[in-house]
Amino acid sequence: MLQAQDAETIPGYQAIRTFFEQTIALMKDRVPMQALDRDIEIFRQSFNTLALSYLGAKSYYAGILGLDANSREYEKWIKDMLMDLFLPRLKQLMSGKDRPK
Repeated sequence: MLQAQDAETIPGYQAIRTFFEQTIALMKDRVPMQALDRDIEIFRQSFNTLALSYLGAKSYYAGILGLDANSREYEKWIKDMLMDLFLPRLKQLMSGKDRPK
């Protein structure tokens, strides 16, 4: 859906775009960031894209893992994976430490 050529034909497409655009302001308002807007945007876009992929194509990804797509176990796997990948970077963005080399 996100790769569609004609966004007008997909119900709810504009709502998804609006959500993504609003999350950057939400992050800046609610989370004390000490980073460049560019780095915050990269973080936000990467997190949203990965989360949307794992939730939107849950049958595919859960199947690869041998899990039921509608199970708490799959939801926990998504949460744990996202935390492992993104929490360290979020802490860096909040602290103002340089990007890892």
